[in-house]
Amino acid sequence: MKFERPLQEKEISVLHEQLRAIDKGVGRQVRFLFVWTVLALIAGVYAYSKMRSEGDRILLFTTIAVYIGIGAWVVAEMRYKDRRKKESIAYLINKNLVTVAEVRSGKYIELEEEDDEGVYYLYQLDNDTVFSFGGQDHFYPDDKFPSDHFEIVEGRGMKNEVILFELYNYGRKTLPAAVIKGKEKWKMLERPAYPDPHSLTIAKGRLEDFIPAQGR
Repeated sequence: MKFERPLQEKEISVLHEQLRAIDKGVGRQVRFLFVWTVLALIAGVYAYSKMRSEGDRILLFTTIAVYIGIGAWVVAEMRYKDRRKKESIAYLINKNLVTVAEVRSGKYIELEEEDDEGVYYLYQLDNDTVFSFGGQDHFYPDDKFPSDHFEIVEGRGMKNEVILFELYNYGRKTLPAAVIKGKEKWKMLERPAYPDPHSLTIAKGRLEDFIPAQGR
């Protein structure tokens, strides 16, 4: 089941923690630029003391200016991205709406990780529907997940980018009906009919419709 609801207090806390982390990053960025500039000046002074011709000194000053300019550009780029991130977090908090995919099912297919792309899952839901999701960071199996009852919460920012992503596990650990790996996994994911796992997609179908003949 997929629905929308307001942010919970624990999710608002996560977003505020993201804002605090961004603010703390300002100090690191300033220190980076300071150290970068000091190193450029120290290297420049040393090189200047070894030079004799005026042409070499002009070239040195130009090189130092370019080097410092690169450092300033890197910091400016980081600050721009941080400002955009803060704007998107504020947008999500003000919007106060997240998408929730709730799963109450113990029947699923696991598409095993092969090249650091993460683990993918296809869950059987009611009314002949399936739920496709997966990827890196959030969905690796452990002693509690995958389970027969969990929620995936997703909150998006101004440009529809994912700002908040939480997995809440409530159920019992379950084992997959089938594990698909290797070439069969990629064939399965590349089929046009396979539901997009990166968009928390619910689609019509049965697990059997998607399992390759060799994986049944």
